[in-house]
Amino acid sequence: TDPIWCDLLATNGKMIDVIVQKTKSVHILADGVPSEKLLQFISSDEIDQVDALIDCGALLVGYSCEEVAKYLLQHLIEQSRTLKGVTFDDDKRGDWMILEKSGRCLTRVQSSLQEKETFVVFDEPRCRGVDMKLRSDAVAVMTLGQNLTKDKFMQAAGRMRKLHSNQSLII
Repeated sequence: TDPIWCDLLATNGKMIDVIVQKTKSVHILADGVPSEKLLQFISSDEIDQVDALIDCGALLVGYSCEEVAKYLLQHLIEQSRTLKGVTFDDDKRGDWMILEKSGRCLTRVQSSLQEKETFVVFDEPRCRGVDMKLRSDAVAVMTLGQNLTKDKFMQAAGRMRKLHSNQSLII
């Protein structure tokens, strides 16, 4: 068998192993509206600081990323000593935005903040192909949902570009 083909076949197994090794915990949301329970979970004392939300399970359907960012700014960022805002994709403007602690909302290019200084929201459409520079030890909450495929799950986990080293997941 061709060694290149063997390497390609082994890629999925390696990534699954990294995901298993770097998953800090797995939680099942309480009964209720999934989007509300997810946002409450992220901003609760149940988990330590989280740097990103990777919503590949599409639990936030029905909410705009801006609404999610405003909720997180109010409930999570104000308590954090390190996070200075929320980075999210704004479909209306067609650009990545940073909602700063001050309440000012600027495009990622206009803001003086870098995404690693903010909480980053990857909504379901942005769980593939988006590259954000998160802290080297960032922790992300990643959602699961009905009809989620292995490929989509692994692509979403890949938003954590340094998952193989010090980054980790909470599922």
